[in-house]
Amino acid sequence: MNYVPFDQAKPDATDNGVVVLQTIRENFAAMRDALFMGNIAGWSVSAYGNDLSEPDGFVATKGVEIIRSMLTYINSGVSSGNVSIAVYDYSLDSGTNYSPIQTKTYSYDVNGDFQTMVVS
Repeated sequence: MNYVPFDQAKPDATDNGVVVLQTIRENFAAMRDALFMGNIAGWSVSAYGNDLSEPDGFVATKGVEIIRSMLTYINSGVSSGNVSIAVYDYSLDSGTNYSPIQTKTYSYDVNGDFQTMVVS
């Protein structure tokens, strides 16, 4: 069986119930895979900022849609250089306006190793 990528046009209301359920299953599988890979096919991702070893964030684009992350780093101690906060926004108009998606706050143990992530 060939891999079926995410299709935002599916399910189609004109399809019969069996086809609708199959396309829902395929889209859920594609979303599962995107979570593990960090990207959905068809989206272009790039880092931005002056120091790309610690980028200010990432932008994923597809047409006029943009998903933007803005990263804050820890700048002292054993966790220095690790991301402490990541804020995600969505734009449907090529970046003119953004709506918040979520904020992730990361914590590290006394050795600087990742410990937890809280999503709000």
